[in-house]
Amino acid sequence: MCGDRDKLTVVKPPGLNPYKVVEMWSNFRPLVPLDKKDDVLYREPTVEEWAVVKKEKRMNKEKKVEVKKMKRETMETEDEVVGDDSRKAKKPRTTDSSVPNAV
Repeated sequence: MCGDRDKLTVVKPPGLNPYKVVEMWSNFRPLVPLDKKDDVLYREPTVEEWAVVKKEKRMNKEKKVEVKKMKRETMETEDEVVGDDSRKAKKPRTTDSSVPNAV
């Protein structure tokens, strides 16, 4: 067993998620007491971390726009198949006077 210790290697922990680093810096650091501001959790994000977060946010935004566009196109094709008036026409509200309002 003693010989196995020589074969073990130290694994470096992955660190904080870049999103969390940016979030902690921008949202929570102003609220942290002065004596705790030097903590590693509240450090300023590196240029690489800022770049990763910006890139992923931009990609997510583009994906949302694309999904929204696809939904809009799908609705338009459904309107053409079913008829334009089917979505726009609202059903009249019916009130049943025999059912008392629950209070």
